[in-house]
Amino acid sequence: MNLSRILILAAFFWVVNFIEAQNPVVVKQSKVVQNIDGKAFYLHLVEQGQTLYSIAKAYNVDVESIRQYNNFQGDKVITGQKIKIPKTDESGSATNQNAALMSGADGQQGKSKNYFEYQARSKESLFLIALQYRVSVDDIYALNHGIEDQVKSDQIIKIPTKKSNTNYITHRVKSSQTINRLAKDYKINVDQIREINPYIAKNLEPGLTVRIPLSKIEEHELVFSDTLNEPKNEIDAEPAKDLSGKELCFSLLEKGEIKVALMLPFYFSEIDTLKNIVANPSSPSVNTANPKSFNFIQFYEGFMMALDSLKKVGLNVKVYVFNVEDNVVSAQQVINKPELKNMDIIIGPVHARSFAVVAEFARQNKIYIVNPFSTREEILNDNPFVFKVKPSAKSQFPSLVSYLNNGYRHAQIFIAHEGATQNYDQIEALKAEMKRELAVREFPLTDFYTEIIYKRDSIDLLKRKASPGRENVIVLYSENKAFLLEFMRKLNDLKSEFQITVIGLPNWRKIEGLEPAHLSNLNARILAEDNADYSLPVVRNFVRRYRENYKTEPHKYAFEGYDVGIYFMSACMKYGNHFSECISYFDMDLINSGYDFEAEPGQGFENNYWKVLKIDNSGFVDDSDKLPTYNFSTPPSKYYKYQD
Repeated sequence: MNLSRILILAAFFWVVNFIEAQNPVVVKQSKVVQNIDGKAFYLHLVEQGQTLYSIAKAYNVDVESIRQYNNFQGDKVITGQKIKIPKTDESGSATNQNAALMSGADGQQGKSKNYFEYQARSKESLFLIALQYRVSVDDIYALNHGIEDQVKSDQIIKIPTKKSNTNYITHRVKSSQTINRLAKDYKINVDQIREINPYIAKNLEPGLTVRIPLSKIEEHELVFSDTLNEPKNEIDAEPAKDLSGKELCFSLLEKGEIKVALMLPFYFSEIDTLKNIVANPSSPSVNTANPKSFNFIQFYEGFMMALDSLKKVGLNVKVYVFNVEDNVVSAQQVINKPELKNMDIIIGPVHARSFAVVAEFARQNKIYIVNPFSTREEILNDNPFVFKVKPSAKSQFPSLVSYLNNGYRHAQIFIAHEGATQNYDQIEALKAEMKRELAVREFPLTDFYTEIIYKRDSIDLLKRKASPGRENVIVLYSENKAFLLEFMRKLNDLKSEFQITVIGLPNWRKIEGLEPAHLSNLNARILAEDNADYSLPVVRNFVRRYRENYKTEPHKYAFEGYDVGIYFMSACMKYGNHFSECISYFDMDLINSGYDFEAEPGQGFENNYWKVLKIDNSGFVDDSDKLPTYNFSTPPSKYYKYQD
C-alpha cells in the first residue's frame, strides 16, 4: 500500500453539490395498434423502470387482462419486451372482446368489479393489508388463488371492495395457528384479541372464526399506498387525515446539507514509525505489511467512494473525520469539539471504550450513531439512537426459518447436533423458533422437524425418518470440525437413497480446514453476515473503481465502508430527521451485506439480516431471501424505485 495514502489523513473535508431530483418513469401509450384475431391491441414496448401495474394504469385496463392476453403467470415484465394491451374506447371501458375480463371476479359484462388491485411493497404481509383495507384475509385468499401470506415485492393483489363497517374483521383459523401467532401476524397483542373474543382459548380449533380488532390497529397508523383504481365506498367518506407511518415515509424527500462525523482509529503513532523507517532503514522495524491503521483506511476509502456514487444523485454532505483510538481520552477530546453537536449522524468509533463515550454524547444530543463492527447487544441498551450493523447470532434463527418457509415448504426438516452441553441454550432457542414460526409441512409430512442427537441416535434416526421422495433438509449445528466431517461423510453414504441439503450453523466460515469441496456435494448452505459475490456486476464495478482510485486491492473493510456509506447517507437524503421512524421501511441489499433494522421500544436498532450462502466448487453463491436494491443511476424521487 502506498505510504502517501496514509500521510494525507490530517485533512478530511468533503463537500459536494446538490443535484435536483428527476421525475419518476412515465408510461406513455403506444400509437401502434394491431388487430389480432379480430381484437384491437396496443403493442407496448416495455421501458426500464416500468411495471405491469404502471403499464395497466397508463392504459386504463385491468392487470389481469394483460396477463391473460400475454400468457403471463406473474407480475414481472422485462425491459425491451413487447406486450399486447387490449384497446379501450374513449370512455375507458373495454372493447367487446375483453369486456368480460374487466368486469371482475364474476366475469359478467355490465356488472361493477367486486375488487380493486393493489401493488405490494417489499416485505408486506396479507394480514396487515387486510387490516388497512378493512377486509377479511380469507376474502383476499378467495380472490387470489395460491397466494402466500408473505407477498412478493410488486405483486398485484386483488382486494375486495366490500369493507367491514364494524370495529373488527374476521379470520378463519388454519391448522396449528395459535392466538399468539395471530397476534404476531396482525401486529397486535393477545389481550386485544381476547377483549373482542372473550371465550377464545389459547390453542385454536381449525375453522374457528376469530374477530381481529380494527379500532386498536388504527391507532398504530398503519398506512399503505399505491392502489390501482380503488372504487369509491361510502364507508371511506371520512375526514382527511395527516400522512403517517408507511405512507409518510414513502412520501419524504429531504433536501439539505448532511453533516457526518466519521470516527476511525488511524493510529498516527504507527504512521510516524513508518515514516522513520522510510527515512532510516536501519531503525528497529515494525510490522509494515499490515499495520492496524491500514484496515480503517480501507473503510474510510470505501465510505468516501459511496459518497462519490451518491453525489451523482443529489447528495449534499460535509464530512468531519476524527482520529479516535482505543481509549477514553481521545473520545472525550472529540466530543468537546463545538461542531460535534451539529452532526446529523456519527459513524464510529469502532472500539468499545471510545464508542461508549461517544454513544452517550449522541444520546444526550439526539444524534444517530452507527457502530459498524461490534456484535455486542449491550450497545443498544437504553439508547434509541444507536444503529448496530453486525447482526447478533440469535437473529440467525428467524432468518433460517424464513428461508425454510420460502424455499422448503415441502421438505422434511431435521435439526442435528452432537449433544454437546455448551450448545444447549442455542439448540433450545433454535427449536423454539422452529415450533413458533416454521410453516406446517405439506401432506404426507407430519412433523415440524425431527431432532437428531448424534451421541444418542447416530445416523440411524435419519435413515428411518428421511423421506425418499422429497427433499430432506438437515440443519447441522456444531463448530466441532471432527464431528462435522464424520457426520457429513455418513450423509454422503446416504445420497444415493435420499435428496439431502445441509444448512450449517452457527458460523462455519470461521472453521479452518472446512473447505467448500467438503460441502458442495451435499448441496450445503451456511449463514453468513456478509459476502461479496465477485460474479455480480455491481461488485466487480466497485473493485475496478477501487483499484483505479487507490492502486491496491479492496479488502473486507473497504466493502463494509462502502455499504455503510451507501445505506446511511441515502437514508439521510431520503428521511432527514425522520430517520428512525422510517428505517423499518428501508431494507437494502448492498455489495457485501444486507441491512434490515429493527428495534425494541427504547432500545437501539439492530441489523437482523443474515445471508444464506450456497456452497459449490467455486466457493460461495448468495441464495438468500432478497432485500430490495436501489438503482443509484437516477436521483431519488418522492417514492424510491427499487430494482430486485
